[in-house]
Amino acid sequence: MGKIKKISFRPSPTALLDPKCDVAFKAMFTQETPESEAALKDFISTLLGKQVDELELVPNEPPIDEHGELNMSFDVSVKFNDGERADIEMQSRQERYDYATRAES
Repeated sequence: MGKIKKISFRPSPTALLDPKCDVAFKAMFTQETPESEAALKDFISTLLGKQVDELELVPNEPPIDEHGELNMSFDVSVKFNDGERADIEMQSRQERYDYATRAES
């Protein structure tokens, strides 16, 4: 028999949580606490190499009514320290649609 591959939500053996996992991302970055907001600002600033000054989570799906439904998704509206504004959609998987066309809508 072949070996069973163990699935892990950790990006490395020493990491506690993988921010690419939806549940972990939301637990770390979308709570209504100063610590969660600071963590999300730092995460986005680090990824994009631009300092985030202002941040707002914008729900982009209706609220969950039942346990089996999908979790709430968020877009992130940010203002960088140079005054530039951006709306960011966090996604860790490749979708089969044209992002440029979708962004123009």
